[in-house]
Amino acid sequence: MSSTYRLGVLEGDGIGPEIVPASVEIATAAAQAAGVTVDWVTLPLCAAAIDTHGTPVPQETTQALADLDGWLLGPHDSVSYPEPHKSALNPSGTLRKHFQLFANIRPAKSFPGATAVCDNADLVIVRENTEGFYADRNTYAGTGEFSPVEGVAIAMGIITRTATERVARVAFDLARSRRKKLTIVHKANVLKLTTGLFRTVCQEVAQDYPDVAVDDFHIDAMTVHLVRRAQDFDVIVTENMFGDILSDLAGEISGSLGTAPSINASATTAMAQASHGSAPDIAGRNIANPVAMILSGAMDVAAAFRRAGLRTALVFGTPDTTSALPADYDAAVVALKSRSTPADQAVSESLDAQRWLWAKGAAQVYFKYCSTFDSTPQGNIGPVADALLDAAGAGITLRCPASPPNGRTVYQGHLFVHDQLLSDSPLRHHPLNPMTDSALVRLLSAQTSHRVALIDRSTVRRGTDAVRDALVAHHQDGVRHVIADAITDDDLAVLGGACLELPVVAGAAGLAEGIGHACPDGAPATGDPVPREGRAAVLAGSCSARTLEQIAHFHAAGLPSLHLDVLADAAGREVVDEALAWFDTQDPRLPVLIYASASPEELAAVPAQLGVAEAAARVEELLGVLATHLVERGVRRLLVAGGETSGAVTTALGIRAVLVGEEADPGVPWTHATTKAGDLFLMLKSGNFGAPDLFTRALGSSGEAR
Repeated sequence: MSSTYRLGVLEGDGIGPEIVPASVEIATAAAQAAGVTVDWVTLPLCAAAIDTHGTPVPQETTQALADLDGWLLGPHDSVSYPEPHKSALNPSGTLRKHFQLFANIRPAKSFPGATAVCDNADLVIVRENTEGFYADRNTYAGTGEFSPVEGVAIAMGIITRTATERVARVAFDLARSRRKKLTIVHKANVLKLTTGLFRTVCQEVAQDYPDVAVDDFHIDAMTVHLVRRAQDFDVIVTENMFGDILSDLAGEISGSLGTAPSINASATTAMAQASHGSAPDIAGRNIANPVAMILSGAMDVAAAFRRAGLRTALVFGTPDTTSALPADYDAAVVALKSRSTPADQAVSESLDAQRWLWAKGAAQVYFKYCSTFDSTPQGNIGPVADALLDAAGAGITLRCPASPPNGRTVYQGHLFVHDQLLSDSPLRHHPLNPMTDSALVRLLSAQTSHRVALIDRSTVRRGTDAVRDALVAHHQDGVRHVIADAITDDDLAVLGGACLELPVVAGAAGLAEGIGHACPDGAPATGDPVPREGRAAVLAGSCSARTLEQIAHFHAAGLPSLHLDVLADAAGREVVDEALAWFDTQDPRLPVLIYASASPEELAAVPAQLGVAEAAARVEELLGVLATHLVERGVRRLLVAGGETSGAVTTALGIRAVLVGEEADPGVPWTHATTKAGDLFLMLKSGNFGAPDLFTRALGSSGEAR
């Protein structure tokens, strides 16, 4: 039931303490408009940490980052640090190495009006980030560069099949979502064993992507090709040092290195990092993604139900009498910010949600919590469950916070993170919810006056009936809370079937999916249809590179579009009326685009005349008002581009809940909502999400959904 998205804040050096808080402020405002919450965790790093902790990268910082969804890292100025810190691996490198952020993804795209060597470049460089010829990261201990005797220096280059394959798959997946072209860069004619291995493994991975066209070039030839014909390239994958060189070159070719974004990612987390101290890399990044939070404040449990084939509604914030759900749903998820709240407040909010769910016909209430909950006697997990059980008149509940795909398992009543007890892992030092005890029966007993017992894995492995029998026996013995072991998804499926009839169940998303699969209504997840009737429209307020690309694709398809003049609106012109008059003249069979998005150069002129805050407020107000009028005029498929724009539109339309549907692109699902004007299929898209053809593909170019 959590509605929080936890992101770290590492301000860095120089202008970092100025630009990072500005990014946090923007993301927070967007999240609030969406009805969800971001928990920002500020942690010490860089020069300030040397003063307070004696090191630029304190151990407590890396331990805390391990339990976050991602983080923003400001620029660092490690060359100015005192020794020995100046000579050590810099803060960003330390974090990349510690968290195995193996993929450095660097887009390079030309902006309209910008001075560029290539004015139509649109490529992405995927750089392997953990080995290669960079001495600061290619060894487990020490460095890959040394001097055996005076006057002689040696550097090692390390290429492994494992690291190459994982970064190659990232690159091929990216190419598949773009223009389906991938270029491998190497120097296999000279470095035959190292970069030769890199090329070979990439070519082997290519066999799994027959729809992606593949070529390869030597690094020296590639620099020439990039300067001469950058527009011909789509996704480039290469080793560490070559990728560093090419990404800087591509950034400058496309306009400016200062506007080239960058992300360092593993399979589970990501770090947004200011590139060379440049503010645009922080302000324009997609890490603190507000739309992702709109749809994923409770994403894990909502997605779990959806994967189980249940039509799932997501409600933003504490529901009230005005909170209406879309029709025809199997499960409703209420996103509450109760993870770290005092027990009495968490109990009150949870009971309000339970009563509201009962009023909607809920037969079972699932209390979802994170594996790193407050394990002290003051924690709220026990009190909330007791209150929900009391209200339901229920005598027993089953609990399991396991999530095997994320390395969270329960064995002999103890919570593990991969092969470590949670209390021995870095999560033990969680800044808000320290998890110092992994013995779930013991820690829960400190939060409730009722008895707590265990169903161990030997019982779980005997199947659903054995677990049901154990629950009955524990109930007869006066036990109220039962912890269950689970190591695999199959274990969770057994538990889900066993507790299907319990009025109250508690745990992580894994058990929720097990229950979903056991539900009679559960079935393989299928996409909800997008209606073929009703007009289609796009409202875009995002100025991200990907949104601008999607707008350009819409233009290129010859579809009708209109640019909103924010300055004209500020001068008193009836911009909304003009836009609606234009809309009324368009062919109703075609989707239309109305956008306030602008290139960086165009955008700069607006705040210069209005001020940043007023300009942003006007854009969101205009698009919110337009959304209500468009829906009144019969628009039934509405795609909204931009986090703050999505918040403005949902607020203007009075939407408090959506039914999560089929994804058009990863992280961009259709949702179904009910408005005063009728049913609405709504797609809320963060600025940098979606393929370039998302607008035309999602809405269709002839008035028919595809």
